[in-house]
Amino acid sequence: MVIRGSGMFVPEGVVTNQRMSLLMDTTDEWIRQRTGIGERRYARKGTSSSDLGVQAAQRALADAGCGPRDIDFVIFATMTPDHYFPGN
Repeated sequence: MVIRGSGMFVPEGVVTNQRMSLLMDTTDEWIRQRTGIGERRYARKGTSSSDLGVQAAQRALADAGCGPRDIDFVIFATMTPDHYFPGN
C-alpha cells in the first residue's frame, strides 16, 4: 500500500472565539489558554459529512496526480456520520 496524496476540506463558515464570547460567558483568551482553539468551522444546514468528504477526496486525488479509477480504496473517518447506526 502506498499513500500518494491526502486532502482535507473545511466549510467556509467561521465562528471565532470573539463571536462565542457574545453568546456565552467566556473570552477568546480563556478558550485559547484551555483548548488552543481560535476559531471553528460550521457547515450550512443540509451539508453532510459525505459532502465534505467528496471535496476532501477530490483534493487528495489532485494531490496524488491521479483520478478515481487509479485508486483501490479510500480511508475516511468522522465523528459525525450522515446516518447513525442503527439507522432510524
